[in-house]
Amino acid sequence: MDMQNKEQDKACKQITLQTDIRLWSYLLSGQKKTTRKLSRVEAFYDLMQRQYTALHDGRERWLQGNVSELSCAWHWSRDTTASFLDKLEQLNVLTSHAVGNSKAFMLQYSFNDENVSGASENPSEPRT
Repeated sequence: MDMQNKEQDKACKQITLQTDIRLWSYLLSGQKKTTRKLSRVEAFYDLMQRQYTALHDGRERWLQGNVSELSCAWHWSRDTTASFLDKLEQLNVLTSHAVGNSKAFMLQYSFNDENVSGASENPSEPRT
């Protein structure tokens, strides 16, 4: 019985890895934009690129694009896209905020050199 408890404890432990967009770019290098349906990994990488672009273009920290726009870009159904985004939110990878009839999204990110967390941003507050 003691051995079974040890096995259950091992199964419950999680590992968290900190990655950055450079690693994802390397891992997905050579991937061509196509008209085919994207994988979940490719869709997540697209979210990372959108977040990176929004931050470096001086736009809002919230991603450009809603569920309908993302579903078109990924060649997914709207329901599949919404489900994927909901799952990312359950995993604490993504934050959403209602904007009228739509939602705004932001990845949970941080800057190593500035120690700024995207998770603490409030969409109604001005960007600093």
